[in-house]
Amino acid sequence: MSNGGPVVVMGSSIFQQWFNVQDLLPYKATINLAVGGTTTLDWVDWIAPQVLPLKLSIVLFYAGSNDINRPYPVADILSRTHQMLNQIHEAIPDCKVHYFSVIRAPQKQPVWDQVDQINETMQQNAAKQDWLTFVDLNPIFYDDQGSCLE
Repeated sequence: MSNGGPVVVMGSSIFQQWFNVQDLLPYKATINLAVGGTTTLDWVDWIAPQVLPLKLSIVLFYAGSNDINRPYPVADILSRTHQMLNQIHEAIPDCKVHYFSVIRAPQKQPVWDQVDQINETMQQNAAKQDWLTFVDLNPIFYDDQGSCLE
């Protein structure tokens, strides 16, 4: 059951530009902390001082895309992501976390294997946790054959 705290949107530019998120969740206070260009390395440092004091009830989190651009190793991206999500869960056990997949953007095609590895690992991890949901964004953009939808 939700603790009644706000919904916190965090991550990079994809979520920073999610201007109507409050309209989609009119029953909850919504705080958008997303910052364009950020990586999991940034968010690891910001979770405790910026996010946990909000006593959030739901987190919507998009991260990993800019890490791949750096390029940070997939193992490091996953490690930091798990660290952050677990930190939220340990501090606020009744908070529900929704991790949004890294998008298989056309400019990332040479590293789609890394994108897929992150997404598959996060999906598997979410399946083991009742507080964590994996949201796959890629079906919104691509058909079953991997072609970009127009």
